[in-house]
Amino acid sequence: MMEEALLTRARSLASEAHVVTRAALDLAVHLGPSVRFKVPMEGRDVWMEYEPSDSKALTVVFHAAAPEFVKFPWFSGRRLLRRLPSARLSIADPSVTETLRIGWYAGNKDQPHLTENLARFIDTFRHNTGARKLIAFGVSSGGFASLQLATRVNDITAVVVNPQTDIRKYYPGQFSKYVDQAWNGDSALLPTTAASVIENAHQSKPTNSSVVYLQNLQDTFHVKAHAAPIHAGKIDTATSVTFVEDNWGEGHVVPDKAIMSAVLKDVLDGKMGASRAQA
Repeated sequence: MMEEALLTRARSLASEAHVVTRAALDLAVHLGPSVRFKVPMEGRDVWMEYEPSDSKALTVVFHAAAPEFVKFPWFSGRRLLRRLPSARLSIADPSVTETLRIGWYAGNKDQPHLTENLARFIDTFRHNTGARKLIAFGVSSGGFASLQLATRVNDITAVVVNPQTDIRKYYPGQFSKYVDQAWNGDSALLPTTAASVIENAHQSKPTNSSVVYLQNLQDTFHVKAHAAPIHAGKIDTATSVTFVEDNWGEGHVVPDKAIMSAVLKDVLDGKMGASRAQA
């Protein structure tokens, strides 16, 4: 009965969202209390995993670069959110495959408008599940996707860890591989708004959202190339940014899960992440 109710709800959400190309979601796999389904967006399906909660909060989780051992579709955030009062919607990047491990949710030749379509779907999903608090969480490339969402969806808090903010400023070899496999080698096809958080923010309507930005100060590359523009206030004037900075290890090292969990708990409790409109 629970599975039937989840499927009925998923179909309802699909029919009301503007980004899908058919009125039903295909229910694929059940894993305990969670349900996996795919949403058609432009030329490809986007796999998602939803774990409901009695709370009125929804946390959307975007994964980082996929390790070699994972199976696809890959979802992250289960353990981190397991004890927190929030429903979870984990999304698998449709550009990521066994041969392309990072995609930033920035789209591909079949999904050039993935950034906008994900934002519209998540906004619809939030309203139709009755979530009153919306959080986006991601590490590294998943942090980039979370920041992108915060520039397009109202009243959301993005909690990001060592994120990229402009994928064109990432390591050239990794970015070139993404362009080659996702965009047939033509970087001109990649929209500038999909590649840069700042350009996306400047071309979107102000969202009155907030960002909690965790940055490892020993990750020199990300501090200089990606965090510096956000520190300079270039994202937009309507977005409140709170920085949590510390030394967590040499290089692209994330804080302990206990620290990330504590930050998410504070956001869920309203102790961090208030937008300028709410402050």
